[in-house]
Amino acid sequence: MTDSIVPSKRTVHRESWDQYFLELAEKVSERSTCERATVGAVLVQEHRIIATGYNGAISGDPHCDEAGHLMRDGHCIRTIHAEMNAIIQCAANGVSTHGATVYVNF
Repeated sequence: MTDSIVPSKRTVHRESWDQYFLELAEKVSERSTCERATVGAVLVQEHRIIATGYNGAISGDPHCDEAGHLMRDGHCIRTIHAEMNAIIQCAANGVSTHGATVYVNF
């Protein structure tokens, strides 16, 4: 009896890594706390997620959806970028971002 390998039909239709991480960034953006822009970011190294972030206040500070916008020169300065929040998360946890790719839905 000879074993035969039958390829999965799902593999043929599976999305690319780029599409996968972009779709995750879209989902992460749903956590955004400033409705001026709902942005999500996913930091990835070698197809592994090392951090996510969304636009909102720095941890411990009030969010726009709680305290309102803090506007300066047409920009809300209460909110930081999704990418920055992901990088801050890595820094807080001692995770290197060297060689990482960031996927952003905006």
